[in-house]
Amino acid sequence: MPEHDDRPAGAPALSDIYKIAVAEYRFNVKLGWDRAKFLLGLHTTLFGAVVVLLRSEGTHAVPLIALSLIGCGAAWVGVNIIDRGHHYYRRAVYKKTLLEDQLGLTRKVAGYRYREATLAIGTTNSQSQVQQILHCTELWLSRPVQLGKVVGQLKAFLWSVGVLHGLHIAWQLTQPLRPVFS
Repeated sequence: MPEHDDRPAGAPALSDIYKIAVAEYRFNVKLGWDRAKFLLGLHTTLFGAVVVLLRSEGTHAVPLIALSLIGCGAAWVGVNIIDRGHHYYRRAVYKKTLLEDQLGLTRKVAGYRYREATLAIGTTNSQSQVQQILHCTELWLSRPVQLGKVVGQLKAFLWSVGVLHGLHIAWQLTQPLRPVFS
């Protein structure tokens, strides 16, 4: 569809709004990746600290359990952060796709055989699901993250780290207590 001329006076053109939507999409991609890098670094550091303390002679169980409790909590919070960020990302994809449709960018370009020969941005496979995005929006936004996708793998990693920290706590609680001060 071409841009509508029935906009209120002073309203920005759809093409200007589209530029903002693409910037919002890029922002959400970058924010998600920055959060993922932080979470990976945090859990690597926590695991490293636990390993160093385990290898140290005379380390009391309290700091080990404390680090693992922090690790469990950070894993749970991390999964929720990843979920929320992915929800924001999907909403940005929806707005971008809606504007692309309004600007006529989702129509197939004549003379090309490839089914995705449009002018719409379709970086990922899910972004090429234009009809689902536009006409089954709630379903598309709320679908579960697949384990085979990067976000799904990151969530699985965080859950695994949380479980490992939990197992470490359980193991520490079975060990004989050492005096705090010796």
